[in-house]
Amino acid sequence: MSVIKLYSDNPDNGIDSFDKIRFYEATDNDGTGATLIATVAINIANVNPIDPGFTSTPYTSGSTTKYYASTWYNSITGAETDKSDWILGGTDRWDTMFRLLMKDTAKTVWADADLAEFKRNAIEALYPEFFYESIDTSLTVVNNSTTKTKSYSLPLGIFNISEVGVGNPNDEDNYPFGIVVASNWNIEQNKLVFGSLSDLTDGYPIRLICSRKYYDVGQVPARLDSLIMLHLRKSAYMQMVDDYPRFLNWSRLQKGTRVTFEGLKLLVNQYDNMFQKEKDRIKDMERSTRL
Repeated sequence: MSVIKLYSDNPDNGIDSFDKIRFYEATDNDGTGATLIATVAINIANVNPIDPGFTSTPYTSGSTTKYYASTWYNSITGAETDKSDWILGGTDRWDTMFRLLMKDTAKTVWADADLAEFKRNAIEALYPEFFYESIDTSLTVVNNSTTKTKSYSLPLGIFNISEVGVGNPNDEDNYPFGIVVASNWNIEQNKLVFGSLSDLTDGYPIRLICSRKYYDVGQVPARLDSLIMLHLRKSAYMQMVDDYPRFLNWSRLQKGTRVTFEGLKLLVNQYDNMFQKEKDRIKDMERSTRL
């Protein structure tokens, strides 16, 4: 068994039509023997004006030989959408895209570990231009008769905190919500530090409106897939510059006009330039959309 993190894009209209995501497991990419394995509430904490966000859940009984898909589900009416594309456990949509582009569907040139490294580098290259907005409530106020904590370690990847609140605006009966004045908190390295705890109730959730870096493929919106492919191809060409036997292996898969070994460095520069230009284009377009 494997621990697999399952992802689904959210509906475009938030939770107006659907309030749940259903995840399914099957034995092949046609959905044979599809079985419901999880139903989770749609996460709207990462919705922004550009993207509807995503919902994820870990599946501790996953398998790298089975396939996974998701649906949008209305728990009141029972309405449910068709299933998304079936994805092999332990892989993601970028695996298929990259291997089709590079004619390596049989994995004879790049092992899964090679592609995993390429994807990590591509996701890192999105920052700081691309990130997602989020509401984080993982921290809890500690302010009781024995312990008074002013400093809290921030979860990994959080930056650019615009608002700090205490309580839950969706559960005011149990956790009355209030915004902490900006003069009473600041960020010191990776910690949220309060100047005073006098108005902060012990056990109440700390609510951060913040920005977060992308860390997983499922977090990255599909609108950036073409940009990611440019970076993955650059990484693949760069790797072959220093690995002639790998290049020979890949060259056997090429059809028509073939890339020469001497031409690899040109391709690296070409795809790097294409990546930078496309990143700037998308960012400019999104900036104008927000105005």
